[in-house]
Amino acid sequence: MKKYLLVLLIFSCLSMPAAASAYQAALEASASRAEVAKGETFTYKLSIIEEGQAGRGAQAVPPDFTGFNVTGTFSSTSVKVIQNKARSVSDTEYRMSSDITGEHIIPPAKLILTDPATGKQQELTSNPVKVTVTEKGPGLMKGVEDEINDIKAPKSFMDKVKLFFYGMVAIVALILLLIVGLVMYMVKRKKKVAKAAPAPPVGAGTAVSPRDEAQAELGRADLLRHDPKVYYSSVSGTVRRYLKAVKGVSATETTTSELMTVAEKAGIPEVYRVRLRAFLEEADLVKFAKFTPGEEEKDRFLETAKRLVNDI
Repeated sequence: MKKYLLVLLIFSCLSMPAAASAYQAALEASASRAEVAKGETFTYKLSIIEEGQAGRGAQAVPPDFTGFNVTGTFSSTSVKVIQNKARSVSDTEYRMSSDITGEHIIPPAKLILTDPATGKQQELTSNPVKVTVTEKGPGLMKGVEDEINDIKAPKSFMDKVKLFFYGMVAIVALILLLIVGLVMYMVKRKKKVAKAAPAPPVGAGTAVSPRDEAQAELGRADLLRHDPKVYYSSVSGTVRRYLKAVKGVSATETTTSELMTVAEKAGIPEVYRVRLRAFLEEADLVKFAKFTPGEEEKDRFLETAKRLVNDI
């Protein structure tokens, strides 16, 4: 009997490290440039690296960007499965610049892990990043100033007439360019409105599937892109309502971390959960962290929503 208990104890001790190492996570931060000029744009990247079991509700909290101007964000996720062990890397890039010269230290970001079984949270931190901002040299503007200082006043009446004529030509050309640009913008806008027009009414006795209804809503959401917060809320809200309709989960009343937990219980495959988490975290950055996305980010965000609705 004692021999049997000893063997059981040894087996338990050997199996504990394997269970403990079933899930690992890390948070890394980096900058594309260690030294930039005043007002020059560079990229700060935050990488969430997860290995093993999914569904831990890993959520990154960006650092305090005091001293920097954030002009846009971009997110991407890659997943690999090796010997039934998944490894995902979620990158979020922040385009930023600074008008304050000197050495800046971007503090560590945070990674909050939530255990779906107990609800307990664990906090990890990234490395700090140092960026040095230098003053711009005289460059092009000094050459322009020197040329302006070398210009001499007209010596005759004809010189004054020529100068006035050239000035009027420049003003007329500028006005024409503005008119052409406005016409092109109105034509492009009209085409977008036509694409986002509501679908034709469904005939009597015909049911609209949740997927078709969600895709129609995403098409109309393009009209809201002038307001980033409203646009990102509308697009992410459509995806949440679709998940609630097809999976029966409380997707519209939960946080991103809570939704990822219930999504796993609802049987959504891991490859789609990884994409869904990156999508919702990007929406949270715009809605709550005051980040302003560019036009390319808005287009990509909408396309990601359409693919999620089509795939899940």
